[in-house]
Formats: sequence, C-alpha cells, structure tokens
Amino acid sequence: MSGSPPTSRVVSVVELLAARPDGCTVAEVTASLDLNRATVSSVLAELERTGWARRRADRSYVLGPGLLGVTEAVRTALPLPPGAADRVATLADEARCGASLSLVEPHRMTFVAVSEGTSGRLPGGLAVGTRIPLRPPTGATVMAWRDAREQRAWLDDAEDDERDGLRDMLDALAGRAVTVWRLDDSAADLLGVLADVVDALADHPVRHDLRRRALTELSRLVGNAYRADELDTDRPLPVSYLAAPVFAGGAATHELQIGPLHPALARPERERIALALMAAAGELSQP
Repeated sequence: MSGSPPTSRVVSVVELLAARPDGCTVAEVTASLDLNRATVSSVLAELERTGWARRRADRSYVLGPGLLGVTEAVRTALPLPPGAADRVATLADEARCGASLSLVEPHRMTFVAVSEGTSGRLPGGLAVGTRIPLRPPTGATVMAWRDAREQRAWLDDAEDDERDGLRDMLDALAGRAVTVWRLDDSAADLLGVLADVVDALADHPVRHDLRRRALTELSRLVGNAYRADELDTDRPLPVSYLAAPVFAGGAATHELQIGPLHPALARPERERIALALMAAAGELSQP
C-alpha cells in the first residue's frame, strides 16, 4: 500500500464493509484484505467505538450510524447538481445504456452519480465514488471549456508525442455541447475485459492500486473524438461514449457521459441519444 499503512488499513476496512452490506466477520475481513487478525480486530473495535461500524448478534460487522453525519457533510460540501442521481437514471433509461456524472477536478475525476439503465451494466464497471486520474484524453469534454492554464496542466500529464494532437482536439471541442468518441475495433474487446477486471476487484479494497490502474486504462480506450464533419454522415459509426459538459456559475464543473459501446451506431440513434444527453446536461447545469 502507498501512503500511510495504518490509514490505508482503516480505509480498506470501511470500504469493504460498504461493499458488503450483509456484514463481514473478523475472519472474512482478514481473508479479504490479507491483514492479520489482531490488526483487523483493533480496527473494527475502534470503528465500533466511534459508531462507524456496528457489531451484530452474529458477530459480523456492518457500517454504523456514526457515518450518517459524515455522509450528510459530504453531500453538503460536494458540488452536486440538484436531482443528479434521478436525472442520470432517467438519461440511462432514455439512452438505453449506462450513464454517469463525474466531478472534474485538477488531476482527477470522481464519479458522483451512475446508473445502469436498461443495459444492466455501468459503463466501464464504474460506481459512485470511483476516482480516476485526469490523464488525457479523460475529461477532454470539460477541459475544452476550461481556461488556458488548466488546459496546459492537463496536457502536461499526456505523453510528449500526444500533446499536439490533444491540443488540436481541445480546439476542435471548444464550444461543442456533445463529444462523440470513436470505438476502435482493437479496443472493443479490451473494454469488456478491463470492465470485468474492475468489477472483479471491487470487493478487494486492498487492491485499490490495481483497480485504479485498470480504470485509468479503461478511460484511455475511448479512442479519438469525432470531428463535426465526420459525424455528418448517414453511415453507421463505431461509438464508445458520448459526453457533455455540465455547468455551475458559468464554469464547466462536471462531465455527463453515456456509453453505448456500439460498433455501428446508426445516425438516427446517434442523434437521438445526443439530444437526450444535451437535454440532461442542460437540466443539471446551474446558473
């Protein structure tokens, strides 16, 4: 683990309990996180003392009521558009694919609302609270609306040989309400494999670094953004994701995304889901 090992262990235990609402015994936590029993017992005892965990009659542990205040504080502090979760769920149903809303901050993107819709799967195995590094091309839809300083910082995280192309892409996306991303043939199968890896690691908080790396690679497989003239065709096109910026106080703060992951999306369907995405982004934006 990186950072502070004691802190990482506490975080891992809390996240494991969050992923296991039916409860975990000391033995199950020990096995899942590859920690010794004494450490797990000590962590759980302290979490129980503070109310962050609750020990049930069967000796299993679940999250405790002490976290309710923390949850409410996070909701208050987080710049989340009103009704975000419900609107993202509605968009997922309208688009018939997974949808997500993410907060775009310097150097990272945090998913704050997600919905499977009728697809039965979130785009890329994502969940609320998932964080990924903001490495190009991730977040390009929002970065195209940011100032030159933030764009330079974003480009600094790209490979040297990619920066010119990414700079041109930001110029092309400036002022655009919706970005449509390609789905390369070579990436289609890999997207599914990486999503499965992310899902498989979800119950293993101790493996955060590996899961984060898989998510980062997943986000980089969106391909390149289509130019406006390339979308002006009646031919079906391979599409991975569509994204739109969401605004607050005149600034692009969030990215709203849907993931059809379709190898040949017909023009009427492309336009239909793009309009649904634009409408949702407009409703989520705040003056």
